[in-house]
Amino acid sequence: MCIRDSVCANYIDTTLEPPFVALVVSGGHTQIMHFESYRRASIIGQTLDDASGEAYDKVARLLGLGYPGGPAVDKAAAKGNPRAFHFPEGVVSGSDFSFSGLKTAVLRTVENLKGAELPVEDLAASFQDAVNRVLFRKTIAVARSKGVSKVVLAGGVAANSDLRKRFESLADIEFFRPAPALCTDNAVMVAAAAFYSGEPVPLSVSAYSRQR
Repeated sequence: MCIRDSVCANYIDTTLEPPFVALVVSGGHTQIMHFESYRRASIIGQTLDDASGEAYDKVARLLGLGYPGGPAVDKAAAKGNPRAFHFPEGVVSGSDFSFSGLKTAVLRTVENLKGAELPVEDLAASFQDAVNRVLFRKTIAVARSKGVSKVVLAGGVAANSDLRKRFESLADIEFFRPAPALCTDNAVMVAAAAFYSGEPVPLSVSAYSRQR
């Protein structure tokens, strides 16, 4: 999936138009992008190690929650206390992210709790809070620095209920997010990307299933 494709899922059934700031969060990407127009976009910040979705998968496996990790952690976290454990956000300057230290902190905490019943829901909630508070804070900081009033979520982690609530709480930011079914790879987002970002071609053009 192209990063731009996942962002374009937000054009479906909405009034979204550039300029806006997009937070792309998935198993492969964690990036803040500034869209000046449908075709002109730049990456402002990104993860320096694990993507947020990758961290969700690894922590879910560690807690025995299964795969994919994002929905499993989100479900468990809804019943937990996000203040039960204080996990680090990752000290990275500017608009970039780091999640490897957070993943290690959860691992160390689980190791220290050996011999006792794991408070899975509290661990999930505390981990999710550490991820989402830095995603939210840095994305809003970029939006305000760019002078835009629209923020977009995209990618698999865009379905996370806690992350959505954080952006929905802002009165001065217009928030766009795709329906959960459109947060992962699908043909509709690719079609939207082609419509808004691509070049028109005649119906006689040939199509190839593999790149030549």
